[in-house]
Amino acid sequence: MADHPNFLLGKGESLTNYVDVRKGSGPKREPYTFDEAKTFLSSRVQKMSREIDALPEAACPEGMSVGVLTLHPAFMAKSYFPADFLAAAGLVAVGSKSATITPRKWTKPGKPEPCVTSEIYIAGPRDQFRQLAEAIPRWRAFDASVSQLIEVENFRAPSVDERLKPFRGGDKTSLFEVVLHIGADSQGKFVVDGFNRYLRSLNIDFEVRRSFSARGLRFVALRCPRNAVNEVSKFSFLRACREMPSLRQFRAGDGSGSWHRPGFACRLPDKPAVDATATTAIFDGGLPDAPDLRQWVTQYHAAGVGAANPKSLDHGLAVTSAYLFGSLVKGAETP
Repeated sequence: MADHPNFLLGKGESLTNYVDVRKGSGPKREPYTFDEAKTFLSSRVQKMSREIDALPEAACPEGMSVGVLTLHPAFMAKSYFPADFLAAAGLVAVGSKSATITPRKWTKPGKPEPCVTSEIYIAGPRDQFRQLAEAIPRWRAFDASVSQLIEVENFRAPSVDERLKPFRGGDKTSLFEVVLHIGADSQGKFVVDGFNRYLRSLNIDFEVRRSFSARGLRFVALRCPRNAVNEVSKFSFLRACREMPSLRQFRAGDGSGSWHRPGFACRLPDKPAVDATATTAIFDGGLPDAPDLRQWVTQYHAAGVGAANPKSLDHGLAVTSAYLFGSLVKGAETP
């Protein structure tokens, strides 16, 4: 045994005294005082309200509209989300996106530089935006419900230019993908119904096709004249409007089909699929008669498709074989 015992816990009596442990790094440094934020943002909210008021009545379903709140980059963490401010303003968040801005001031030494922040789409009645513009000059810093104003870098109304994405072709009528804000409403019925009413108010030939919702957005297929898209994009809950994406066509012989069958013999398995319930759709150039993959593959021939091209069939065989069997090894049994 050692001459001196090794204590598992030494000076344990010190644990009977209160110990003050510092947490965090102290109060957060703020880029603006409340009065600085109020002075600058008051004019920005007034401008946003005027632009929202200038929208056609039909473009604002149930009198509602959407504005944009830009957070200062120092307040991007979820814990700084301005929920109290939005509640005091009578507005709700319906979406967000990242943006790169150069703030007016920041908390670090040196001149502010471009950096990433969040833009929050805020919705509410148009008269609520007017009331906010009138109320901000009267707000005081000691009111906790409005103190989050210091987290805001800017307010603005979405513009038509930022909603419209570049067009490819010059057709008079095109199929567009329109993205609408629906917020927490999983179907966004009042927004979608309002969008249809707005389209009718424009007196244009239009057709609304399939749509689906995801993460607070409603994606709608719209066919309408190209020269009407600017007016369509004034709809207050419209997030984006772009030409519908198209599938790239495979052209046999253009180099994209340079697939070759293996230079060695392969023995196909004689067993059924490991999991017969797993299904996959493969859109490709079809399959040749040999090798026979009918045990695992069902072919569907779309109406209006012409005769098969040999290079397309080689491409289809290569893709389907890779999915079914993986890499082929000479002399090894095909899994």
